[in-house]
Amino acid sequence: MKITIKEISPKVFFLTFDTQYNLCMTFVRIQEFYESPKYRNKYFELEEFMDWWSKNYGKGGAFDYPARWGGFNVPGYVVCRWIEKLYRHNGAFRDKESQLLNRILGRIDRITDFDGEHDLLRDAYIIATYTGGNIGATVNHELCHAFYTLYPDYREACNSLLKKVPAEVISKTATTLLNMGYASAVLTDEMQAYFSTASGSSWRCGRKDFAVNFDNFKKNLKKGKRDV
Repeated sequence: MKITIKEISPKVFFLTFDTQYNLCMTFVRIQEFYESPKYRNKYFELEEFMDWWSKNYGKGGAFDYPARWGGFNVPGYVVCRWIEKLYRHNGAFRDKESQLLNRILGRIDRITDFDGEHDLLRDAYIIATYTGGNIGATVNHELCHAFYTLYPDYREACNSLLKKVPAEVISKTATTLLNMGYASAVLTDEMQAYFSTASGSSWRCGRKDFAVNFDNFKKNLKKGKRDV
């Protein structure tokens, strides 16, 4: 399995995998610990999740997770919480998970006690996609999540824009996201990311402000400016 990693924005580490399968099967437990409606903040084994996903979301009862997603995002502090939960349950890292953590920690260039409050992983944000996917669009979508978590000014701007979206659009979008397998706790974050970067009819909210807000913030951040 080949993984490349680079810091594309302050504290935002972008990973590219060689295949979609390796991407999805590396992130599955960490990402679903963060976003699953059933397993959020819980310890679980992969086989248990596979059975649940196949029954509730898999087409034809199949485990199609590795073909469903093209990108992932997870805050560093969530990765640390997942590791701590795994330790408390005497769980073991899968080989792909060990490779992922070794690459991330090696790139951040500091390995510290995961129980500590000061390690650099907690302050980082991880986004990932795979070679051959729609990398540009995926990176922008995942950057929206990173900005929403890392920068209060970006988050406040997005939340203000969401208040202007018609209630029926918010309700319809929430249903779509829930049906995709997202936990209710991450819906606001997902809405701003899809409204800012997605082009499909399912994500049209009648406002172009989201895309403008994201583009301006990204440009200003690159120039060393924080406000938009």
